[in-house]
Amino acid sequence: MEPARRGQLRIGTCGPAAGRPADVGDLRVVLLADLIRRTAERRRLMILASLGTGAAGGADHGDRERAFRADCDALGVRPAEFTTWHELGDIIDIGVGPARQAAPQNETETPSAGTAGHPAVRLWAGSGPLLFEGREADRSTTGPARPAAPVTLAELRRRGLDPLALRLAFLECRYRDPLDLDWPALAEADAALRRWRGQVADWATHPSRPLSAEHAAQVTAAFEDDLDTPAALAALRALDSDAGVAPGARFETLAHLDQLLGLDLVSEVGKAPVPS
Repeated sequence: MEPARRGQLRIGTCGPAAGRPADVGDLRVVLLADLIRRTAERRRLMILASLGTGAAGGADHGDRERAFRADCDALGVRPAEFTTWHELGDIIDIGVGPARQAAPQNETETPSAGTAGHPAVRLWAGSGPLLFEGREADRSTTGPARPAAPVTLAELRRRGLDPLALRLAFLECRYRDPLDLDWPALAEADAALRRWRGQVADWATHPSRPLSAEHAAQVTAAFEDDLDTPAALAALRALDSDAGVAPGARFETLAHLDQLLGLDLVSEVGKAPVPS
């Protein structure tokens, strides 16, 4: 799809409803928009990203917005304009939300849909259902499957988990596929993320070498194939065990591709190892 404005891609994203903090269901949607943005930026498009956060309603709206910004930052989501759906503009190239929300319903939520003579949202991308411990993780859903309590990044931190472990867990599954998370899976993702960062830090101590063009191309192709992030991660893990690629080249490759992954894989580079 070509953007409505040449060289400029406008993305509109559903954020959490006004008056409550973001949960993991909200954050899976936001991550999808971030992955689209990162992939599009490689084509040198200027990205105008907006997060629709619901109506203002209530004196604690600035506080909620700041908390949502902090959650997005912790999840590695690049900055966007925070606004309501009614203020997103006349044309949105890609609208992002939960897959269960039908596009016609969303289009009627944008005033320009019925007055501008063209669809307000040109293409919809939907994130798949998210369960936590087998129960619905999206609080906009009602019924007996609804979880007893929301799962937020604050709870991940309380358990000693890196918020980016949630991002890695999301990347292990295709964005449109159902995903069932639990605390052991997030702990496993946290451990994997720490191991990966340790490897990258070790590779950084070796002489620099040109990045592996073959592995970089495989990862890029996976992202451009409808955001096939599991295939991208598989290609990176193949790089880990490829004896034909020098450690310095592995470092350069991972550092380069982390622009797509957003996992902060170089965060341990240059730090003294922690005694065991």
